[in-house]
Amino acid sequence: MGLPLDKQFVPPALPLPPEQYSATYHNELNKVLRLYFNLLNLHLDEVVNVLNFTGEFDTIYTNVIDANTVNANQVNALKAAISQLNAGVITAGSFQGGNAVFDNMTAAQANASLFTGSGRELNYPHIAASDSTDQYADADDDPTIVKWDTADELRGFTLNNDYTATAEYSGVYKIDYSLQFANTANAAHDVYVWLQVNGSDVAKSASKFTLPARKSAGVPSFVVAYSSITFNVNAGDDIGLWWATDLAYNPVGPVDGVYMEYLPVQTTPFPHPSAPSAIGSIIYVSAPDPARTRVTPIGVLGTGGVGAVTFFIT
Repeated sequence: MGLPLDKQFVPPALPLPPEQYSATYHNELNKVLRLYFNLLNLHLDEVVNVLNFTGEFDTIYTNVIDANTVNANQVNALKAAISQLNAGVITAGSFQGGNAVFDNMTAAQANASLFTGSGRELNYPHIAASDSTDQYADADDDPTIVKWDTADELRGFTLNNDYTATAEYSGVYKIDYSLQFANTANAAHDVYVWLQVNGSDVAKSASKFTLPARKSAGVPSFVVAYSSITFNVNAGDDIGLWWATDLAYNPVGPVDGVYMEYLPVQTTPFPHPSAPSAIGSIIYVSAPDPARTRVTPIGVLGTGGVGAVTFFIT
């Protein structure tokens, strides 16, 4: 369906001037120019009505954008026709699009009585990582960073050589971790785990876990330390998970104590996958507060009103 902005303007054929001054010639010339500019003004008024949304929304919806299809040709035609579209208020009984993407969309107010969609095309920043080695604290009561040797999933994050993860986007995030601790000592011992951002402790992020005494000599006890923390992140922040124990195991000797143990894939007495010493994920929860006003709707259906909206299409 073509856009109503597609107007063809052809300059008029002007009368040829005589060699001598003629009032009749100038009258005819002015008449031709007046008719042309009247036609031009008429079409420009139609363009202004569309750009300012001064007409009925249903008329614009029907004539400018097909109610069932919004395709690339129409979007490109609209971009070619206007470089900037400003709308004070848009009120719609229904707004539907399979794929609508704007370079920049800001809204002082957006309300809808119904907004539904599967969200299957949305990609959120996240990282999932694990470690396939035994991990030891440097000493008793000595904070030690949790190590990660594999990024199982990665989008919007960088896994660094110092075992931190750098976020590419600001927002509210949630970290979930599971650490497999072993205790070879013949007494119970404690482990603390907490979160740091840019080398500083995150308030209220610490958890305490108590490992019971070993089962027997050479057979340690195990505790899987799990916790979930929601926290704020700025783009470029480095996130690290730390732990410490009151009795650190030392493989040299060895000296009994607490460490994180990796268990490889096994086939007997029954087959099962490996058990990482550490496994965790950081996922995006929401935009930072206050939320940015940029919106890119994809595959959504909404019914209601949208007010005080400004679009910039480039």
